[in-house]
Formats: sequence, structure tokens, C-alpha cells
Amino acid sequence: MNRVAFITRSTLATVPGGDTVQVMETAKGLARYGIHADIFPADARIDYALYDLLHFFNINRPADMLVHIRRAGKPYVVSPVYINYSGYDRYFRKGAGGWLLSKLDNHHAEYTKNIARWLRGADKLVSKEYIWKGHRGSVKEILRNASMLLPNSLSEMERIGGDFSFSGSWCVVPNGVDEDVFDEDGHPVQKDPLMVVCAARIEGIKNQLHLIRALNDTPYQLFLIGAHAPNQRGYYRE
Repeated sequence: MNRVAFITRSTLATVPGGDTVQVMETAKGLARYGIHADIFPADARIDYALYDLLHFFNINRPADMLVHIRRAGKPYVVSPVYINYSGYDRYFRKGAGGWLLSKLDNHHAEYTKNIARWLRGADKLVSKEYIWKGHRGSVKEILRNASMLLPNSLSEMERIGGDFSFSGSWCVVPNGVDEDVFDEDGHPVQKDPLMVVCAARIEGIKNQLHLIRALNDTPYQLFLIGAHAPNQRGYYRE
């Protein structure tokens, strides 16, 4: 196997997140083993005949996957990057959207968010069959036919198994460290016991606001590293 097609959310470059780093670094890692990976947004036209394997990311966006699975007829693996947002949606998301999502279970909430992104032009609905198959049905179909799941942790795998009754093949692939960024160059840096660093996109699910409040009036110094998500400007201003 020499060529793999990575198929990702269409906003991978314009709205970068942790999955952006995972996709790019996985491609670089495979290159060291002589495996060439091309990265495609979900709405791209792909010549499937050039590839031995498809690799999907973000199981919370199954509409990015269904049409490619059907058209390609190729084996595929999935890095699920799975998060259950129901706790945040139910208790912390604000506004009319927060009120609506608080009334829905996790699967219907994700369906609503995916359709809403499509309707307001923030994303593309690549697989129209997602509309009638629904969120849970679409995810279960993808999981059932995948050659392998590649979760980042055992905890992630346990959540997938519980939420979708998955019992297929899987292998934990932890996210690594970029040695070009975190290279001490032979000079170890002494840890500052009073420094707290949070490196993440600034948004409600990451909970930076409560982290700030928790560290107020303490001797700790907090550094937040990251830009806000496009739909989280209000949270960022707070």
C-alpha cells in the first residue's frame, strides 16, 4: 500500500483545530514509511483509482464520508476524533440555539448542528443521504463497514462503543509531540510550578472562562494559547 487519500472536513484549513494538526502530522509520519497521503476537503472531486485506502477524520461529521465510501468502493479507516457535546449543549450553550439543543439527545443535537451549518452556508452537505439516514444511523453505517478505527485514546474508544454499540476492529493511536516545536536542543527547561498553560481553540467546550475564574486570586500565572472559534466571539469577549 503506497497511496492514501485523507478526507477531512471542508473547513480544515480555514477553521483550524486539533484535527488540523492531527491530519497534517499523520501525513508527515506516513511519509517516513514511504506511504504518500494526499489531503482532500470532503467536497473535493477525488480520483479514487489512485488510492489503495481512504482515511476519514471526525466521525461527528458523517455527511463528509458517506458519499465517498459509496463512490470509491475502497477499504477505509477512520480517526474518529469523537466528542460527545451533550453536556455542554445541555447546560452551557447560550441563546436560542442553546435552548433548542438542550431539549435534544446527543445524536439529534449533532444532526441539527450539521444541518444548520449547511443551511447558513458555513459548511457543505457533501452526502445528501445524511438527511434521511440521520446522524446516529449514518455514524453506525460508517463504523460497521470500516476496516479499522484509530481513536486517540482508550477513553475515546469506550465512549464510541457506548454511544454506538461498536464492536469492530480498532487500535489506539495517541497524538504525538512535534519535535520541531518542542525541541529542547539539549538544554532542558526547568518547570515553573506556578505556571498554567492552556493551548486550545478558545470556545465554551474547552472551558477557558471557568479556568480563568478558578485561578483568580491564586498565585498561578495563566497563559491561554489559541484563537477563538468563528461562532464563539461572544465567549471570547467574556
